[in-house]
Amino acid sequence: MFLRYSPFYQLFQRPELRLSAAKDWKVDGVVFALDRGCVGITSGLFESALVVKKAGIRATCYETSSTYPPDFDEKGYQRLMDMFLETLRTR
Repeated sequence: MFLRYSPFYQLFQRPELRLSAAKDWKVDGVVFALDRGCVGITSGLFESALVVKKAGIRATCYETSSTYPPDFDEKGYQRLMDMFLETLRTR
């Protein structure tokens, strides 16, 4: 059994904490950066994106790599952000 305030316990609460923050801040949308260099956090972000979307808040994800920065697709990121912002405008 995990201790209530251990770092591992918080791993299982993060999607709900992110949703709570999005609701508290009354955001129109959320962008998640999926870092291929950190698989543990990235899997939690996928789950967070699903939780946020199920709550009716728009969300999108993009891939990046802190271990190999040239792997970042800047043009692809710009297209994704343009499309995401356009969906927020049409809401």
